[in-house]
Amino acid sequence: MKRYNWLLVSLSAVIYHVATLGFLSLPLMFFSFVLLACCSHNSRTSLRYQVLWGIVFFVCHFACLFPALNILPGTFQINIAILGLIVACTVFYLACWFWLVNRMFVWAGSSERVRLAGLFVMGWAMWWWLSSRYLFALFHPSMGYPFVNPLITFIDLPSMLGVISWSGELVLLFALMTICWCCSRVLRDQSLMALLVGTFALLLFLVGPCVRLSVDKTTFVPDLHCTGVVCVPDLPLHDAVESLCRLLDQIAVDNPACRLVVAPESTIKAPINLYSSCIDKIAMHLEGRVLLLGAHKSVAGNLYNCMYLMNRSGIIWSGSKSVLLPAFEKSVYGLFLSKNRLCAARGAKTCCPIAQYRYVPLICSEFLLEIAKINLDDADGIVTIINDSWFAKTAYVGWFRQYARYRSIRDDIPVLYCSHTTTAMFMPLGNKLLFTTLC
Repeated sequence: MKRYNWLLVSLSAVIYHVATLGFLSLPLMFFSFVLLACCSHNSRTSLRYQVLWGIVFFVCHFACLFPALNILPGTFQINIAILGLIVACTVFYLACWFWLVNRMFVWAGSSERVRLAGLFVMGWAMWWWLSSRYLFALFHPSMGYPFVNPLITFIDLPSMLGVISWSGELVLLFALMTICWCCSRVLRDQSLMALLVGTFALLLFLVGPCVRLSVDKTTFVPDLHCTGVVCVPDLPLHDAVESLCRLLDQIAVDNPACRLVVAPESTIKAPINLYSSCIDKIAMHLEGRVLLLGAHKSVAGNLYNCMYLMNRSGIIWSGSKSVLLPAFEKSVYGLFLSKNRLCAARGAKTCCPIAQYRYVPLICSEFLLEIAKINLDDADGIVTIINDSWFAKTAYVGWFRQYARYRSIRDDIPVLYCSHTTTAMFMPLGNKLLFTTLC
């Protein structure tokens, strides 16, 4: 059993990675944790105990996920109890990881110095992973813990910038363990091994701040020809449509150079199935302008986000997430089950020229935003529109805005980010990033 421990751990990592991409994610994830339990105990340990250990590890893994989904119900006392349970599960989760990594280095015959260096690398990588997906949401200012957020943000810069996808982070942890293990077997000078591992960890820690500090934010976007509107919330359907039409007329008077008006999903909260007859009425107020209207529609009793580009003639382009997540968008485990669906919906050759820009509309699933493909074949100056839906109402909205900023820098294109309640524009200019909040 001992000689196959590393093989089992590697197999567990592969299964976990596949689980985040496929439909059978929950059974595969559970099986991967059971494999971890089996390889972390000797052959004399009963199978019942190993499976029980895997179940506990599995439950703690998903207990850490709850704050990211912002499902803290009930009274203040109940929320505090849930947060306490989450913290306890997170501590146990980290303790299990440190114990498992230490056993790996013991099996590899590494010295104490090498084990400490490896634990340092693994500890930082695990903190990177947890803070980007769980702790960032838990300690986000909107959750009432603003004093912790700067620490989380500073430590978690690589993930915040989207350097690697969330589904690949656990595989990165096993890759780090494999590198450390191979080096400990090849290099005889253990002090050199510790120096290499420490240098590698230091470089990883410094890459994020260097990239983040090169980003400059300002409220000025030249020649944008774009504005954002939002109506008074919770208006009846007819009143919301009337309010939007009045805003469009006011924009025509106050800013005649405006060519694109962005209205987030919360502008009209009723499903578009109910106000499809109002589209013609809205279009009558779009003389010389284009409206990007975020909306949602009801399909078989489920609400799905959709997005419309429309002008005086009617709808130019429409995209709906009903083709992305037909059943699991709002379920607790929907972010895993959705991995087998398309990552984005857009027209094959959709490109809407507005002022001096060409807008390529794109509507994404929340956790697939980072792998959504952006077509850059049309030429420079394309503005990509991203809509992120209901998840923007949770504490994770900051992460999506960070990723929209990262895509703007990486692809060197302006990105118009349209969330549930707000819109923002990111425009790269040399090594700086111009930023403005439209509404």
